Amino acid sequence: MLAPVRSSLPPRSLLVECVELIARRRGPAIWSHVVVLAVPLSLAWGTDAWVVTLTLALTIVAYVLGSAVHMRWYLSRPRDEAEARRFTRTLGVQFVALGLLYNALFIYQHLHGITRALDYLVFITAAYCAATAATFQHVRWLPLSFIVASIAPQLVFHLTLGTQDGYLIAGLLVTYALFMSRTVGHLHKDSMERVVLTLELETAKRRAERLARTDALTRLFNRRAFEERAEAAIARAREADEELSLVLVDIDHFKAINDAHGHPTGDAALVAIGQTLHGEARPTDAVGRVGGEEFALLLPDTGERGARAFAERVRHAVEELVVTHEESELRLTISLGIASLGPDEGDLVALLGRADRALYAAKQAGRNRVETAPAPT
Repeated sequence: MLAPVRSSLPPRSLLVECVELIARRRGPAIWSHVVVLAVPLSLAWGTDAWVVTLTLALTIVAYVLGSAVHMRWYLSRPRDEAEARRFTRTLGVQFVALGLLYNALFIYQHLHGITRALDYLVFITAAYCAATAATFQHVRWLPLSFIVASIAPQLVFHLTLGTQDGYLIAGLLVTYALFMSRTVGHLHKDSMERVVLTLELETAKRRAERLARTDALTRLFNRRAFEERAEAAIARAREADEELSLVLVDIDHFKAINDAHGHPTGDAALVAIGQTLHGEARPTDAVGRVGGEEFALLLPDTGERGARAFAERVRHAVEELVVTHEESELRLTISLGIASLGPDEGDLVALLGRADRALYAAKQAGRNRVETAPAPT
């Protein structure tokens, strides 16, 4: 059932959209840690640092597996603002832990006589900081948390060495951290502009599509959209051997209302009828304005008896309506014609034709009544 058109805001928040992009991009990148771990393992092979190196490497592998599960879990769930915030907080903790683990691994190797360990650490840190900045740019603090966690332990270590080389490397690390922080800022700004533009375009497209399928006055399905929905529903009902009914509704003496009270009052009557039909229908039903004062309701999984009970309920609801517009006050009645899908009937045109003949019979019998079309022969 088509609800009235509401605001043009995107259905999901900017944060939810950005976090989903991050989660989808993270998949291929996360497994690179397993490959990189070959470096410290090869450095430690045959040394007394092997056992601790293997333990820390297995811890990183556990991180990779846990992160992959976490990412799949997030993408498999309905995502809202609160869920997105929890996901990013968890990622932040994981990034800090990962940065500290790499530092602990290579600094431990350096302290146990593997002189090239710190060189590899600097190279791996630079590579992962750049990759993290590119992959997680949509939430700025995520790459920044990894950069800080990766560089801060090295910075402290080199400063505590008290050597000229240590001070030089520390200065380079600070320079690189500042450069990457600035880069993350620029990437974040550009990526957010792209995301906002994409959301605005998608929202405009959805709104245009919805308006093209919506009656401008009543905000129900227009005739084209209703017929598309009805054809699909008939095909499903035929395939599943389910019941389906169509109800045509016509406002009694509508021309006289326009002539006596003016078209604005007539429009108010159309809106009131549309709201009443929309309110009485189920979420699975379809409601449309298919002519000037004519409406149609498609009732899936509903036979003739159920459709007639529904039509009588709608008729009584309209009888109780009081439409006021400016100084005019109206009471309305409607006539309704019902056609239920026959055993061998699979054509919307035929179903509409039978419902229209039933509607005509209701008007001929005095209006403000429900008539049911006989089953097709």
